[in-house]
Amino acid sequence: MKNCPNNHSNPDNAQFCRICGHRFEDTPSLPFHMVHPELHLRPISDFEDLHFWFNKPEYVEDPNESINPEYLYIARNRKVGILYWKIIKRWYGKEHEYNRIIPCEYDKIEKTADAFICYKGNKRYYMDSKGNILK
Repeated sequence: MKNCPNNHSNPDNAQFCRICGHRFEDTPSLPFHMVHPELHLRPISDFEDLHFWFNKPEYVEDPNESINPEYLYIARNRKVGILYWKIIKRWYGKEHEYNRIIPCEYDKIEKTADAFICYKGNKRYYMDSKGNILK
């Protein structure tokens, strides 16, 4: 375990403090999903039902591990975003409704009951469940 300057405990392989978001400079060059095991990321190739035209994420959070399986972490180029994904059961089969509501451009995102707290550098943004910035 390693501690940030605010004395929060973090796993040895953490890139950011899971409490305050402090960036650790001694981050090893591990793959992103291994640096952030708390996000429960899996390669996009594991999800056959997700198709993107551009800016395809490299990783998607495992819906079985998520607190809210409709809002999943996604990652691309070591940045994090949020994907809305809902499976609707119809009489003729399943229909997948998904939309990238927060693009992969944040260092860290925290999920709360009704909003997301997004960190980019030293700035903090609050976003609603549709990806709109709250003021």
